[in-house]
Amino acid sequence: FPTRRSSDLNVAILKYLPSTIINKLLPKKETELKAFNQEIKSNNDILVEGYPDILTSFAACCNPIYGEKIVGYVTKGNGIKIHSKNCPNISNLSERIISVKWNKNSNNKYKTLLNVYIISNTENISDLINIASKDEVFIESFNLNNRSDSSYYEMTLRVKNIHDLNKFINDLKQINYVLKVERVFN
Repeated sequence: FPTRRSSDLNVAILKYLPSTIINKLLPKKETELKAFNQEIKSNNDILVEGYPDILTSFAACCNPIYGEKIVGYVTKGNGIKIHSKNCPNISNLSERIISVKWNKNSNNKYKTLLNVYIISNTENISDLINIASKDEVFIESFNLNNRSDSSYYEMTLRVKNIHDLNKFINDLKQINYVLKVERVFN
């Protein structure tokens, strides 16, 4: 076996930033940009410029929903994590951020978390369930948290898009015992 010089080993050390590697792999050719901006038939909910079938997954910290502005974060070995553009966890990670967009052909429902603050000792969940049913929002789970100064429901939902989520939140705010509704980001 030939012996390696120490200078040869420096090539294998992570001396290149992920964005540098991505830029080498994703040249900005006019044809690739056109393909990214056109409707692409893909099974993925997310389209990555030049790679319609690359591994993507949604970040649990912000749970992006169809219709929100999003960005891709290149992970080490786990594909691309999709974050809401205003996610606080990616605000200072510009070196690994790439351009992504929603696939207009997606019909999935996306997970999100809400806290619904209510007047204490008001535990009538039928109103919440009725509004969810009317607004086509699927409630995966909810938990009532009673504290001495406040009560609130922690709700895990599945919604089709940001418009449906905003409508659901506005409808909840119309209930007389609901004090505040907020989306939860981890």
